[in-house]
Amino acid sequence: MEKRPEPDFFDQLVEQFSSYSAQKRVDVAKRYGAAESAPLELAKFFVASLDLVREVVEREIHDSDEWDLVYNMIYDHSMVVKLPAHVRKLAKNLEALGLVSLKGAECTMAGAIAAILAPFFPGTPNSGIVLLGTLSPERLAELARYWEVKAGSQLETIIGVANAMVSEGALDRILAELHDPEYLSAPLMALEFGGLCFWQEVFGFEAEEDSQVVPMMRRGDLELEIDMASELQKCGLIFKVGEGPHSMLVVPEEFWEPLWDLGLEWLSAWMRDTIEAIHDSMQRLPSHEPPVDPQGWIRTALLVLAERKSIDGGGLVESLTQVSEFDENWWGKRIWLLVGLASLGDWTGPLKLNKESKELANMSRSQFYCRVLDRWCSGQYVDVGEQHFARAMGLDESWRQAYGQRIGFDGAAIWMLAEGVEPELTGAGFLKDPLDTPDELLNSEYLIAKSIVAMARQGFLDLLSREQGGYWYPVDAMVELYQMVTSYVIFVTLGVALDGTGSALYIPFQRPSLMNEAGHTDAYRAWMADILEFVFVPLGLAVVSEDREWVWFDTQHMITSTLEWEDEESRIERIRKMTQADGFYPRVAVADPALHKVPVGDQSSIGADAKLSTILDWVQGQRVKSYDGRVITFE
Repeated sequence: MEKRPEPDFFDQLVEQFSSYSAQKRVDVAKRYGAAESAPLELAKFFVASLDLVREVVEREIHDSDEWDLVYNMIYDHSMVVKLPAHVRKLAKNLEALGLVSLKGAECTMAGAIAAILAPFFPGTPNSGIVLLGTLSPERLAELARYWEVKAGSQLETIIGVANAMVSEGALDRILAELHDPEYLSAPLMALEFGGLCFWQEVFGFEAEEDSQVVPMMRRGDLELEIDMASELQKCGLIFKVGEGPHSMLVVPEEFWEPLWDLGLEWLSAWMRDTIEAIHDSMQRLPSHEPPVDPQGWIRTALLVLAERKSIDGGGLVESLTQVSEFDENWWGKRIWLLVGLASLGDWTGPLKLNKESKELANMSRSQFYCRVLDRWCSGQYVDVGEQHFARAMGLDESWRQAYGQRIGFDGAAIWMLAEGVEPELTGAGFLKDPLDTPDELLNSEYLIAKSIVAMARQGFLDLLSREQGGYWYPVDAMVELYQMVTSYVIFVTLGVALDGTGSALYIPFQRPSLMNEAGHTDAYRAWMADILEFVFVPLGLAVVSEDREWVWFDTQHMITSTLEWEDEESRIERIRKMTQADGFYPRVAVADPALHKVPVGDQSSIGADAKLSTILDWVQGQRVKSYDGRVITFE
C-alpha cells in the first residue's frame, strides 16, 4: 500500500522553502509582509500567520485553472506530482505565493500548506493534516488534548496533532484507550468503501444531538453508537465532514494501512474459529459407495460420441443411458459438465471430439484434477453451477450491465452471465456511476473481481486439502468457510484499491463486513448445493448425504495448478496469513493410480481407468455394449 513520506510536517515546510532561490524567498516574504526570508524564519511566519496567508491567497488567485491545480496539489500533498507543460505556468504562479515547489516538471506541496488551503475546498478530505485544517478551534483543541500536544498557534497545533497521528504505534494507543475494541469496526467499514462513506452507512443517527435516522432504533443501540462515534472522533480516527443526510464519515489515510493489517488479523482469527468449529462438527458416518472415476465416464462418453458421428447433448445422454446402469439424470449432469469443460460444441448441435477432450481422458489423475479445478477457480466452467454465485457475492448489477454493454461478455467468467444484486444493496455501488468509468478502468475492475473469485476458490480448496480424509462435514459449515475465505480475499484486495491516494478502483462485490448476512448466506447455500451436485460429485470429489446436510470430500485431490498470475510462494504466504499457522503449505503431490492392464487375447472388455488412446487401439472400432462404472464392455 503506497504511503506518503512521513517527515515532521514543520521540517517538510522548511524543506519546501529551502528549495527556493534566495530571491524567490525574498519575494514570497514581501507578498505576506514577513520580516525575514530565511527558510526556517519563513516557515515560522507561515505557522504563526495562518489567517493572513489564507487572505493573501484568496486575494491573489483569480484563475479557475489555478484553483483546480491548488485542489489537486492539496489532494497529493507531500508527494511528487509530474505536471504537463501547459500546467507548469500555473504552478509557477503558485510557487510565487510560496504554496508549492517546482523543479522542472515535478511539483510538491508541503502538508502544512495543504492544511492552510483545505478550507477553500470543503468536503475534500484525504489525509489527517488536511482534515485538521478544516476543523473549528474547539474541535482542534479537543484533538490536541487527546494527543497531548502543547497548545500554540492554530497551524502549530495542526502540525503537532498531525505528527502524533502519523507516529509509530498511534493506532495501538487508540486501541488501548477505546472503551471497546469492537468500536474499530466503524472505521473498518469505512475502509471498505475506500476510506470514506456516508455517515449513515455506519451509524444509525445523524448527529450527537440524538436525531435518529434508523426507524424504531432501540435506545440502547442508539446510545452505544453515539458513544462509539464520540470516542472515535475524539482521537481523530474518524472525521465527520458536512452536515445533514449527505454528511460523510472519513478515515484519515494515515490509519488505512494499520487498520487494514488489524482487519486481516481479525479475519484470520475468525477463520481459525470457523475451521475449529468444522473440526468439532465433522463425523465418521456409515461408509458410502466410492465415487465413479470421472475419467472413466468421460472415456465412455467419448467412445460413444466417436461411434455416433453426429449427435447432440440430449442424444449422447440417451445413448449412454442405454448402455449403462446409470439413468438420464446421472448422465445429464455429467455430459453438461463435459461439454463445457472440453468445449465439445453447443448442446443442441452436433458434438465433436476435440484435442482438449482427448487430453482430459488421457491425463494422469493428478493432472486431470489440476486442470479441471484450475478452470473452476478461474470461472471458466459450466454455467449450471454458477447461477446463484453472482447474488451470493453481491455482484453489483449496474456495474455488470455496464461491463456487458461496453466490454462484452465474450470470454468473461461464467459467473458474470448471471444477474447480480441491486447496487444500493451491495458494495459501494450507489457512490459510483459505472457510466462515468472509462473502459480501461472498467476492465481493470473486472480483472480484480476475477482474481478475487479465483483466489477465494483456490484458498477454499487449499484449506480442504489440509483436512483429514474419511470424514463427513456439515454443508452449512462449508458454506460458512467459503464465506470467510471470500471475505478475507476481498479485504486483502482492498490493499490494491487503497494503493496510493485518490485511487478510483472499484471492487464490484459486497463488502467483507456484510458478506455473512442472511441474504448472501442463502444464496451461498444454493450455490454450494449446485456446485456439489453439478461439479464436485460428477468429478468424484464429493459425496452428498441423502438429506443433503452432510458432504464427504476426497480431500487428497483438492489440488490446483498455480494460477497464471500467482507464483507458489505468494499462494503459500496467503494461506499462512489466512490461518495464522506456522508450517509450509506445498501443493500436495498425489500418486497416480496404475492404469488398468488389459488381458492378452480378451478384447470384449477393458477397465475404464485405461487411457483413451489405449482403449481405442485395443477395441479397434468395436461399439460400446455396457458400462458399469468400472469396466467398459464391447460388442
